[in-house]
Amino acid sequence: MANKTEKPTQKKLQDASKKGQILKSRDLTISVIMLVGTLYLGYVFDVHHIMSILEYILDHNAKPDIWDYFKAMGVGWLKTNIPFLLVCMFTTILVSWFQSKMQLATEAVKFKFDSLNPVNGLKRIFGLKTVKEFVKAILYVVFFALAIKVFWSNHKSLLFKTLDGDIISLLSDWGEMLFLLILYCLGSMIIVLIFDFIAEYFLFMKDMKMDKQEVKREYKEQEGNPEIKSKRRERIRKFFLSN
Repeated sequence: MANKTEKPTQKKLQDASKKGQILKSRDLTISVIMLVGTLYLGYVFDVHHIMSILEYILDHNAKPDIWDYFKAMGVGWLKTNIPFLLVCMFTTILVSWFQSKMQLATEAVKFKFDSLNPVNGLKRIFGLKTVKEFVKAILYVVFFALAIKVFWSNHKSLLFKTLDGDIISLLSDWGEMLFLLILYCLGSMIIVLIFDFIAEYFLFMKDMKMDKQEVKREYKEQEGNPEIKSKRRERIRKFFLSN
């Protein structure tokens, strides 16, 4: 088997993208969705409607009709969750489209029997990608722990102070702190995402490398066989000389 030492050509990368083999980071997609979803819940989400329903239920003097209660909860759920789900879905499509460089993987839907090969499965288990995922998991644990530690140091006094308020104020304050905690954790993921993208780039380029025969064959397909072109030019030259 020839050593693959040559950088992939543009045609090689284009053919790979049609098969769904593109440089992408799944963690980046998830992180962007979490960030957009968190910002939506923190700044756009209408929490006052939910709070008013909870306040109405917790009021001992209020005795709502059970159907009115379910109707209010159902309308509240639709008003708050459908826009949130649409935002997350649109973000997923946009990030995935951006990472694929706006190219559709037309051949990715085809079933490949190579995926059932146990040898290929073992290669994936013991490959560099598995090592990368293991290192990334450790980094996530470390940076999440640091983010929680920093959050605790900055907000522990406020956390206990909120226990003195009523239930509505408590839910509101804890919701704000949960929002901040998620932002702390997402911020700590930046370094891991950079590591993941760099590692994905090197692994992708390693998989895309070509041997010298592949490069020559591709050149012949695009430019034509140089021997045939040389003979054709020689025939044309002789034709003009003879005339």
